[in-house]
Amino acid sequence: MNKIYKLATILFLALSLVNCSNDDDAPSGTLFVNNENFIIGTNVAPSALHNNTTFMPGGTDAEDYNTRGFFITNGDATTEANAKVVSVIIRYPTGQASINGTYGIVDINEANPGAFVACSFSDSTGEFGGDPDTTTGTITVTDNGNNNFKLVFNNIVLKDIEGGTATKTITGYCQTGFYSF
Repeated sequence: MNKIYKLATILFLALSLVNCSNDDDAPSGTLFVNNENFIIGTNVAPSALHNNTTFMPGGTDAEDYNTRGFFITNGDATTEANAKVVSVIIRYPTGQASINGTYGIVDINEANPGAFVACSFSDSTGEFGGDPDTTTGTITVTDNGNNNFKLVFNNIVLKDIEGGTATKTITGYCQTGFYSF
């Protein structure tokens, strides 16, 4: 799972420099990280630091699941050094009518993993979460159409991936149009 998170993060950083088109929906919501307001960035090109993005890799995996990733960047970032990013990767059955639903943290190495969410947070202090050993909680997703999604963070607790004692707790919600790549 950690490999999926790292690959998704690298993909996000590489592609965030590409100007992608989508509705410029103003973000709404109240998102908190450790009870501090996480100012949700606005999709204003060309600043990659303020772009909320989503991606859905082509095809499905061997177990017939779709995967969609979301990256939410803080709007008060002025440099890469003070940027904060919430990353969410959701896996759901291709037979499911939409991505809508509540997803819990599940180890994808189990015999029948089903739908799951992987969530992580990174900032200048480090990386948190990313797999079932370092993450707890659920995320509720609503697809509003036209790449506009509402993500509700139901007490997501992320542990330091380096094994430290620090944690990040994400609560609240984000609703915005996401650039798609």
